[in-house]
Amino acid sequence: SRVFTVAPTALEFGPDASTQKITVSSNSAWTVRQKPSWVTLSTNGGRGDGSIDVTVGNYWLTTDQKAEPLVLEQTTSGLTATVMVSQRGRYLRVAPEDLSFSSSASSQTVNIETDGHWDAQPLVSWITLSGTSGTGDATIGVSVEAYTETVGNRTGSVSITVGETTRFIHITQGPAPIPVFTVSQSSAKFDAMGSTPQSINLTSNGAWTVETKPEWLTVTPQNGDNNTTLQLSAGVNSLTTSRDGQLLLHQTASGLTATINVHQDEIGRASCRERV
Repeated sequence: SRVFTVAPTALEFGPDASTQKITVSSNSAWTVRQKPSWVTLSTNGGRGDGSIDVTVGNYWLTTDQKAEPLVLEQTTSGLTATVMVSQRGRYLRVAPEDLSFSSSASSQTVNIETDGHWDAQPLVSWITLSGTSGTGDATIGVSVEAYTETVGNRTGSVSITVGETTRFIHITQGPAPIPVFTVSQSSAKFDAMGSTPQSINLTSNGAWTVETKPEWLTVTPQNGDNNTTLQLSAGVNSLTTSRDGQLLLHQTASGLTATINVHQDEIGRASCRERV
């Protein structure tokens, strides 16, 4: 009687290169009649009992290699035995798939989970990545430039690809706030002795600085990031004429300015008031 069997009758490989063994039970010669093109065999035939090492290479796609038959035939009897061979594809998971940013330049991170080689690419110019390729799990930074428009969001995306599969990270960046930059009063007056400092409220939703001021005027603070109360003070005016100047404040991002006109009496006027 003829004996011709193989075990196992199915081989499933992971995506990495590896080898599995088929055991052949036969009481006569046998040969490999058909095999998948993507497998390598240690032998193409034998006589009597034997074995075959079945080897697959690295598989970089995320779709599975569909099962294909490896067919062995007993030469004298024509009996056949079939082993179905398959190989699993790579996996790719990306999280989060949606990122929201404020208008300012900032960064967030995205986690990539894969057993394959990945490539990442920003699809708009205002997005940059801390890494654009790698193998295996990774965390990459996604950075956006500052957005200065005050109306409407802008959107973009980043692609992450393993094999033939691409995932997208969808990015939304909100508009810049409408600039606000005002002072509670547009003028300040000092007597010749500068004895009474002036307090002026500054309303700002962004960074600001003192751009210019008279030498004789002291202003604190000189800069800031939001609302504050400015303290203005003047030294003694020893001149016989009054003096005038402008305090110019500048909001850095918007370019808005605020002006405070400052005046200080002359020393003579102060003396007259003291005599009276």
